[in-house]
Amino acid sequence: LYNPKALAKAGRWLQENSKPFSVVLSSRKNGIIIPSFSANKSVFGHPFETADYIQTGIRVDEFWEKNDTDQSLALLSHWGVDYILVASDLQATARPLVLQKFPVVFDSGQVVIFEVPDE
Repeated sequence: LYNPKALAKAGRWLQENSKPFSVVLSSRKNGIIIPSFSANKSVFGHPFETADYIQTGIRVDEFWEKNDTDQSLALLSHWGVDYILVASDLQATARPLVLQKFPVVFDSGQVVIFEVPDE
């Protein structure tokens, strides 16, 4: 189940532990609210603030659905992603294998944040 309180807690963790303007990848649904909880940028968010909104949305969906590690790593690099947020709306259906490459830095049981180290 979707839990906005759990997402807010994760947002507070980002606010307290990440550098301002760090880039966070999440689902389309959660991307729009990440900046409201922290000083971070979302890969996919508000239509007027997301570069190439339609294509970016398609690529975000591909990240979660295709499970192609090489493509996922290329997307993360292209977007400059610092963190990947996996909330309960994704956990049951999408756990790309690429997530195994990154350390978990936050886990509330309903929201998990992975850190993507600099290359």
